[in-house]
Amino acid sequence: MKSAYSSHIQRGQVEQLRFSGRLCSLDSDLQTEPLNLTFQTGAIYNLSGSSATATALLKSLAAISEESAANVWLNEVNLMDMTFEELLPYRLNMGYSFSFGGLLNNRSIQDNLGLPFAYHGAFDFGSPHAYLEELLAGSGIKKYAPNRPANVPGFVRKISCVVRALATRPEVLLLDEPFSSMEVDQRDYLVGQVQSLIS
Repeated sequence: MKSAYSSHIQRGQVEQLRFSGRLCSLDSDLQTEPLNLTFQTGAIYNLSGSSATATALLKSLAAISEESAANVWLNEVNLMDMTFEELLPYRLNMGYSFSFGGLLNNRSIQDNLGLPFAYHGAFDFGSPHAYLEELLAGSGIKKYAPNRPANVPGFVRKISCVVRALATRPEVLLLDEPFSSMEVDQRDYLVGQVQSLIS
């Protein structure tokens, strides 16, 4: 697949994400008190509270949801003031995985994991395919790689979404309940991969 965007796009450095306002959801009764949160890169944050609240916040920070009555700033620039072209270099430096969905059913697990590279071209590190192979083997899902999402167990789909978020070695990871329903060794391996990104 030819990249839809030039491989010349340099990833933007994400130094800080800030959220200010209320979270709400169009399909539930979610409505929070006003929140003022700041997230610096190079740190791990664990959000506690309801699953719906955490998911809504993560989607707002990833700029893939407008279900909040809030503003999100990336490096002190309001996301609502950015065009798609201005936001894209920063989005290339963010990995995200949500509890439900994220894989394309008409592609194999292997193809799903390679989507960031297929759509956006080269990234600024060595061989992405070697790293993907390492992630597949280390997370214990390599044998499922040729299968489509509908033909693998739910835990494999979950791990695949987390592996895809890690695949581009982003500065920012937004993970929604990333390690639920995983075996201890799979969870430990992926936690190690997350920690290696910030060290």
